[in-house]
Amino acid sequence: METSKSANPHFGQRIRQRRQDLGVTLRQLARNADLTASFLSQVERGQSSMSIDSLRKVADALGMSILDVLEEVQRPDPVVRKNARPKLTLGGAKVSYELLVPDLSRRMEVFIGEVGPSSGNVARPPLREPTEECMFVMSGKLKVCLISGEYILGEGDSIYFDGGELTEISNASDKKRARWISMITPPVF
Repeated sequence: METSKSANPHFGQRIRQRRQDLGVTLRQLARNADLTASFLSQVERGQSSMSIDSLRKVADALGMSILDVLEEVQRPDPVVRKNARPKLTLGGAKVSYELLVPDLSRRMEVFIGEVGPSSGNVARPPLREPTEECMFVMSGKLKVCLISGEYILGEGDSIYFDGGELTEISNASDKKRARWISMITPPVF
């Protein structure tokens, strides 16, 4: 099972706070996110972690992005220091994302993605609204599949596409990690 992990262990508290701010009961949230109330209660109390799919369902049900749930504090400072980037690691460290912008309240999000060798498809599920995206490969080889075709990108290559076209992102190497920068507008991660 893929679990979400973050330097911030209190994302359950943020879920509870947002739910209470909206006046939503635990049962209502569970129904809207297609999860059980007992599971969400354990998450809110920090007794259970959740898969990225479950986290996405909860965030969508609360009108938040995943990074809003994981982010400790919105920083007004325009600088994001290397050691202070919000980070999301999935699937036993097979794929990780580091946010490169100070918050998700702007019209674009930028992050570094990294995927291990032979990791399989790490593309996210369909997004809640249309996006435009650009990916730039910093190291390794990345396979990007769009409805219109399959592309193998090497170091220094980039690709620009409509987010709804994306069907697969995977490491094209079985020996070396792939690392890339993604820019998405509007922010929907």
